[in-house]
Amino acid sequence: MTDFTWMFLAHTGEGVDSAGEIMVRSVSRLGYGVVTFREFPSVIKGGMTSYEVRITDQPKHGHRKHLDLVIAGAQEFLSHYTSRIGQGTRVMVDDASAMASAPLSALAATVRGKTHRNAVALGISAFLLGIPLDLMTDEVRRQFRDKGESVVESNLRGLEAGYQWASEVGEAMIHLPPLGQSAPVLSGNEAMAVGALMANCRLFFGYPITPASDILEWLARELPAVGGAVVQAEDEIAALMMVIGAQYAGVRAMTATSGPGLSLMTESLGYAAMTETPAVIVDTQRPGPSAGMPTKHEQGDLAHMIYAGHGDFGRIVLAPIDPGTALLDMPTAFNLAERYQCPVIVASDQDLALSRRTLRDLDFEGVSVDRKIQSNPDDVYARYWRTEGREPGPRILPGTPMKTPFVTSGDEHDTRGGIDVEDPEIRAQMQRSRWEKLDSVYTAVEPFFRWGQGCDHVYFSVGSSVLPLLEWWLALPPEEQDNSSVIALHLLSPFPTQSLQGLKEAGEIIVVEQNYSGQVAGLLAQHLGIGDKIKGFRKYDGMPITVEDLWVIKGKWGT
Repeated sequence: MTDFTWMFLAHTGEGVDSAGEIMVRSVSRLGYGVVTFREFPSVIKGGMTSYEVRITDQPKHGHRKHLDLVIAGAQEFLSHYTSRIGQGTRVMVDDASAMASAPLSALAATVRGKTHRNAVALGISAFLLGIPLDLMTDEVRRQFRDKGESVVESNLRGLEAGYQWASEVGEAMIHLPPLGQSAPVLSGNEAMAVGALMANCRLFFGYPITPASDILEWLARELPAVGGAVVQAEDEIAALMMVIGAQYAGVRAMTATSGPGLSLMTESLGYAAMTETPAVIVDTQRPGPSAGMPTKHEQGDLAHMIYAGHGDFGRIVLAPIDPGTALLDMPTAFNLAERYQCPVIVASDQDLALSRRTLRDLDFEGVSVDRKIQSNPDDVYARYWRTEGREPGPRILPGTPMKTPFVTSGDEHDTRGGIDVEDPEIRAQMQRSRWEKLDSVYTAVEPFFRWGQGCDHVYFSVGSSVLPLLEWWLALPPEEQDNSSVIALHLLSPFPTQSLQGLKEAGEIIVVEQNYSGQVAGLLAQHLGIGDKIKGFRKYDGMPITVEDLWVIKGKWGT
């Protein structure tokens, strides 16, 4: 079985990401699955950046703590990874005084200079991993083709120099024979952008913020080709208000942000809820509070997404677990926003957003574009009237000929939008109406994903934290799997209380999440009254959970 983690690290601006992307495409073409992770500082130039690629011949989606091959541009960078370097790790440093050196700079100087250390590192890696040189040559050409032939050729010379040096001084660590057809590799950000296109989203309004900006940049390249556009707003407040305006006019629109941006959008969330206007927001979580750690990982915004806003109003919050579910959740988010006429937040996180993973067996059969718009209103049209099932009736777009016009306002209103409302009964009626329309959401979307049927030990998680947990659970002995299960909460709000009643029969529930306060555990205790059954594993150091993290604390769970 192949399960190998490669890492290249150097100064920011030295082409670490380019090297990582070339490695990803090279091993993917051979048919291997990949899981990537990038670590980089909150600066444009300087500091350390790394790109790691987990290469597997079996479906794996979590991160490993153990590194197999590390090629470093400087000795001092290795101190950051001491806990991940162990027996069997091969470390190669661009330092002649190091115990295991690799002359990246010296070899790069024979080509064009130190800027080509990344190409030399790739050449060394190609030999050590048994990757055909001609295959990686193709990917180097692809990576730099827009920079001119001279850049391509100098990088190829660096690649060949590294490969030749490695072949002369040692033997390959592994050999990666072709496995068959390759599969798509996407980050969560890329997947959500693709999903937005599938959902017929045609306008994106946003303000750049790490780690969500890739969605803005990807759609800026692709939306014009389908008649859409991207607008960089002056701030996040304007971005969400533009989304609301576009959706009000009948064009599917969205925004993407991170915690600080979502804080600015909070008042506009309430406006979308009061006017019952669809809106789709992606929140890519990072550590807070305040600016926090812009380039690190955490799941600390869950309570914010579920509860934020003055007043008392509902919204829908979905939590994909990997790029595949992220892609499929975007059409779902747009359909839910229009069906229930409310804001829908897609809860992403830094690991899900930026890490690239192999996608296999995606099922697009259920993907649809469901618009809930009426073009021929009845003679008497009440904008905020409810159907018998308490869901909103079809919307009427501005400009539609009608005999009974309505008003849209952030003020309290009656069923026709009239804002001259002081009647307590109307206020109570409208408040009930806005909440009760969401009662059926748990039937319109998969509220959770489950693996296994055992209930002695139920392992519960959300977002990308599910991936290492699932991999850990699948490696348990069969008898331990038989009496346990893994549940990934997909619908965070409205909380699917009816669907999770079975948890009351569980022996113990171990909640794995990445925040200090136990926000997922709190949801279970609040809605199901099972706080006495809950144990928790919480990590909040800015790094994703690894499979090894879960093995270390296995004894603590008593399983």
